[in-house]
This record gives sequence, C-alpha cells and structure tokens, in this order.
Amino acid sequence: MIAGAALSLALGGFIGHAASTLTPDSVLLNGAPCTITSNGLSSAGTCSGAFVQTSATPAPTPAPTPTPTSTPAPTPTPAPTPAPVPGGITPLYAATSFWNLPIGPAPVLDPNSAGMVQAALAGSAGSANFANTAAWGRAMVFSHNSDPLYSVGCSMYDCGTVISFHIPLGATPETGSDHHLVVINLDTNAELDMWLASFSGGSWSAGSRYLTAANGWGALCAQGQHCGAAVAAGFAAFGGVVRPEEIQQGHIDHALALTASLTRSGFIACPATHTDGPSADANAIPEAARIQLDPAFNVDGQSWPQWQKVIAHALQTYGAYIYDTGGSIAIAGQGNQNGGLVWSSIGVPDGPSLSNLPWGQFRVLLVQSC
Repeated sequence: MIAGAALSLALGGFIGHAASTLTPDSVLLNGAPCTITSNGLSSAGTCSGAFVQTSATPAPTPAPTPTPTSTPAPTPTPAPTPAPVPGGITPLYAATSFWNLPIGPAPVLDPNSAGMVQAALAGSAGSANFANTAAWGRAMVFSHNSDPLYSVGCSMYDCGTVISFHIPLGATPETGSDHHLVVINLDTNAELDMWLASFSGGSWSAGSRYLTAANGWGALCAQGQHCGAAVAAGFAAFGGVVRPEEIQQGHIDHALALTASLTRSGFIACPATHTDGPSADANAIPEAARIQLDPAFNVDGQSWPQWQKVIAHALQTYGAYIYDTGGSIAIAGQGNQNGGLVWSSIGVPDGPSLSNLPWGQFRVLLVQSC
C-alpha cells in the first residue's frame, strides 16, 4: 500500500492491503519508494505493510474487456443510490455471520486482555477517530444487472481468477492511498471488493480484487482456512462498516470494524483468514481480535453527541473486530463519495475524534488461533 502524508495517517488512514500466501522469498515493504497510478494520475510515496515476491515479477495486468453494449463516458455522472429494501436498511451478511452476532452476557475474556487494552488501545487513544471521509471512509456502491459489465483487471495479488462484475457509471473509490471500492449487486447478492481500484480508459482494474457474498459468512474463505482479501484480516471489505442510515435510525445491529497500530505479527486469530500485523510485542493485539466496551459503562450519562452514543452502544452489544493495521485507532465508516445519506446532514462531522471514548475500559474477548 502507499503510505500517505503524515496528516492522512493521523486521520486514521487504513493501511490494509491484499497479500498473497507468503513464501520464503517474500519480504515486507517498509519505507520503500513506490508509485501508484489511479485514474491516469501518478502519486509517489513510501510503501509499507504489503508483501511482494522478490524472486518473481508480478503477473501483468490482464487486458480488461469493456462491455460491447455500453461505453462509459470519461467523466460519468454518478448513478443515484438505490432505495433501501422495504422496512429499512439493506441487510448485509448472514444472520449467523460473526459480524451480526451479539456478544452475550458472559463472554470469556483473554488472559492478556488488560495488557493488550493498555498497549494497543488506551496507549493510542489520543488519535482515535471515526473514519468516514472520502479518503478513508469505505467507498461502497450498489449495482444491478442492468449496469455495465466490466472485466476487472488485476495488477498485483491473486490475479489468477478472471472477474467480471456489473459496476454503475460514476462509481468512485476512496481517495486515500488504499483506493478501496466495494460494489454490491442487489440482484445477485454478489460483492466485489477492490484494493487500489482504478477506472481509466473505460476500464476498471485493481491491485487485487475478490468476489464474496454480501449475504454470506463475512470473510473471503471459511474459518480455519487461509486466503487473501482486500482487507488484511481476510474479511469482506464492507464488514463492520458503519452506515449513515444506522446512525440516523439510532442503533447499529452488527459488530464494528476497527484498525489499530500495534497489531501482532504472524498470528491469525479467528475468524481472520489472513494477517499483516507487524509487531512482536507480547501485548500487540492480533488482527480479528474482538474487543468490547465494558457494558457497565454508562454511555447515556455522557455529554456526547447522539451519533457517538450510538457507536458506543454498538461497541457494548456487538463489539468490534480488528480488521487491519493502521496509523491510529479508527472505526470504519462509509464514505459519501457514491451518494446516499450525507454524514453532515445527520450531525456527524468528517473524521471526528473518538479520543473521549473510555479506551481503557475495553476488554479483549478470548483470542484463538485460526
């Protein structure tokens, strides 16, 4: 991935990436110069947190084939956001998905819960934030079979599978260095997750791209298996993301997705299928660890804005999964780049601080190796 400017990291830039299965020839990029071209524009930076093969040249990007019946304009107008399903917000992932199961009244805590909370959460509380900006908020757009069909090119990781997907005109990735874009087809419940997504010359391509089910398990492969994905823990890329409509309705009915900077190296915790954690610190928190705000904490007694109380209640009921390594603690929110309800219209600012959450009063549920 490309590490953005220091200001971007301070705002909770997600440092997720898709990585192939590691081999003895794999190396971890740390501070290496690199360039990424998106929408015809090149930007230079330094790479970190991504694995590349030193003994082989990455596979060339397959030549994408645009649909013969629809040629997108160079600057298309974004398609309107589809109306939610009758009864409210379009549900994502199965009712039995780990994203949608509440924690319950008596969870088993990890023996090192206090150490991980102090080192990985409380120690970084000052920069904690809600990542809902165009740069770092997760870009998502709904599509239908009537939208143009693209053969999505691939340039870096897991490029062996040919992927075609219906993507609406004007779909826009994140502007931050990860350039994620999630496309969910409402006609098929298929989900396309892209990292380093780019639209150029009438074609879509990505550094890596994956298909999963928007009504499925919530990760790219079954628990206990190991595979790559558009986010580091191997989760579906929109898993745990907070949507504006959820804040508006006053409750979030799923676990949240959270980045942390001190994540453990070489340990894949259930339900993750992958990890990019860099730290050997015994108190580093593994990706996919589930954290919970102590239910005894009086959220409603705080002088917080209502949107923050909604998030805090979700952290008590469902908790959050560490899904990636980042420059700060950041709870993932949806970006507004593809239309829909705008955060500011419901009183939520862009990239607000969450440093006043009682990060020292979280706990880590039992961590198990996968």
